[in-house]
Amino acid sequence: MRIEFDSKGFEAILKSPETQQMLKDHADAIKGRADAFIEGESKGFNSRTTLKGSRWIARVGTSDKATVIAESEQKALTKAVHG
Repeated sequence: MRIEFDSKGFEAILKSPETQQMLKDHADAIKGRADAFIEGESKGFNSRTTLKGSRWIARVGTSDKATVIAESEQKALTKAVHG
């Protein structure tokens, strides 16, 4: 038996709005868990999705001094990623 993959079909899935929403939901969940580590006033961590080449990419990162401190001292993002 031979299986042939439809590259255009996979690309369509990777670029779909549903895939973007799924990644956004995961990034927002990570952001929410990381925000719990912030002490003091802050905008919180930021999350975003970007269409890069043939697929959506989600990122969560620091947005201000308080989030940088939360990551450097408490490993907020590292812990948030691992749930």
